[in-house]
Amino acid sequence: SPPCPRLLPPSGDSLGGDFKYSATLSLSAPLPILPVLRLRAHAFTDVANLLRWSAPLPAMATQARVSMGMGLAASIGVGRLELNYSVPVRTCASDIQQRWQFGLAGTIN
Repeated sequence: SPPCPRLLPPSGDSLGGDFKYSATLSLSAPLPILPVLRLRAHAFTDVANLLRWSAPLPAMATQARVSMGMGLAASIGVGRLELNYSVPVRTCASDIQQRWQFGLAGTIN
C-alpha cells in the first residue's frame, strides 16, 4: 500500500476531505432460483478517493482506492436489498478495510 496524505488531524477526528470522486463498473444477472425473491447476482469494480483541494492533480490517479467484489441483490418495493463482499485491490496504509456490506438502495422515479 502506498503512503497517502493523512486527512485526519492528530486527534483522530474524522473531518473528511474537500472533494470526492467515484466510479463503478457493474455487471448483474438474474438468478433463476426462488424467482419470487427476484434475486440478482452482481460483480463490480469501484474506484474512488477523497482529497483536499490542495492535492496535486496526479494524486487523483496515484492515490485512488480500488476494490472488486460480488454480491446478491433482492428487489423490494422501494428499491433493493444488497449483500456484498469486496476485496480491496489498491489501498493506502491508513485505510480501514470493510469487506462485507449490507445495504438498502432506494429508487426515485
